[in-house]
Amino acid sequence: MLPSHYDDAWPGVAEIAYDPRMPAPPGSRDKRPYKIICISMYTSDLADLEAKVAELKRRGMTRANKSWLIRQALAALDLDTIDASAERTNASGAQGRRPDAVTPVAPARAAD
Repeated sequence: MLPSHYDDAWPGVAEIAYDPRMPAPPGSRDKRPYKIICISMYTSDLADLEAKVAELKRRGMTRANKSWLIRQALAALDLDTIDASAERTNASGAQGRRPDAVTPVAPARAAD
């Protein structure tokens, strides 16, 4: 069982998300209610995420982690409030690529 402050942010879900005894959905061969994934993030976004987790831990939420914080953000997200132009705007508000993004380089061609 998790501390009650987890339920304050997302009622009832904390127990499900952290209960390894939870049965798999019908027809599923997976025994756990989660999957391990790999995503890419800009380094500045990752630093921001890690700083927020550290702050939550400082505030006493010792079991907070990146996955939990992302789930909280997804639960609070209202798709109707997102501006379509935000997809093309980086963190500094400028159009185009993020300032910390790496410009791709074409592979070198073999000499004839």
